[in-house]
Amino acid sequence: MRKRGKLAYLREILHNYPEILAKPQTDWSRNESRRVHIVQQTLDYIERMPDGRSRHKLIDLVYFRNRYTLSGAALQIPIGERTAQRWNAQLMELMAEQMDLP
Repeated sequence: MRKRGKLAYLREILHNYPEILAKPQTDWSRNESRRVHIVQQTLDYIERMPDGRSRHKLIDLVYFRNRYTLSGAALQIPIGERTAQRWNAQLMELMAEQMDLP
């Protein structure tokens, strides 16, 4: 899998997470259940980090609410734009590890 394709896939999972949660759990497909499990594991891991609340807020603003870019969310938290990019890259690496993606 190309790196650009992998990142787009991981972003799609994060963007779709709130939509999946809105459905009754009995209506989830096996794939949706796996995606929810992976995102929840990732969020649990992030919450345990020293700056976990800020990281979670970044994820919420950029992916779950789909309201800001990384730059815009960085201003809302407030953190530096480069820090937001680094946190996002670490999020993608963590999710890729959880999904056993190369």
